[in-house]
Amino acid sequence: TGVAALLVIVLFFLLIYTAMYVAMGVVEEKGSRIVEILLTSLRPWELLGGKIIGLGVLGLINLGVIVVAGLGAAFAMGTELPPGIGGVVAGAIGWFVLGYLFFATLAAATGSLVSRQEELNSVIAPLTMLMSLTYLVAYAAAFQPGGAFARVLSLIPPFSSMVMPVRMTTGDVPIWEIALSAVLMAAATVGVLLAGARVYERAVIRTGARVKLREVIG
Repeated sequence: TGVAALLVIVLFFLLIYTAMYVAMGVVEEKGSRIVEILLTSLRPWELLGGKIIGLGVLGLINLGVIVVAGLGAAFAMGTELPPGIGGVVAGAIGWFVLGYLFFATLAAATGSLVSRQEELNSVIAPLTMLMSLTYLVAYAAAFQPGGAFARVLSLIPPFSSMVMPVRMTTGDVPIWEIALSAVLMAAATVGVLLAGARVYERAVIRTGARVKLREVIG
């Protein structure tokens, strides 16, 4: 339970801060109009993809540092770790990647709707609430990972990005549930990437007043 709760906290803060950096970067490029220069030599999806991948690598490095520091401290103190901790760490990395791609793409798409950092909080508030809800659900699941509540939400994107790694710390999750959850989360991520790239492409070159979402969807 302790490992699961700690895992949820680490994943949440890494996901929300890294996604926010993506949104802030998009707004900075749009507000300074440097995006117009960049798009003369890059396609919108290339610019978006580079930003998401670059900050994603930074997030993975942060996750790696936290894991190494935590395991190192545990060994130094002689703490007995639960069996299968290596699988838990590997699973956490995989789910972080899926969750990050999902939330970072949404952050980039919503960030492209505004041209000033002062306006970012208002447009990104629904995404922040969704991420916070995912965190609260996963934290609750850490104390009853085998309950029906956790089992159902571990299959539903984007909750699965945090709930499934929590369930995997128990070590008794059926392989088919992990596979199904991963496939559904991957499919949802692909859908968000396609839709988010479309919104970004249409909104990022429109400076000035806030762009309404319905104007760039469709």
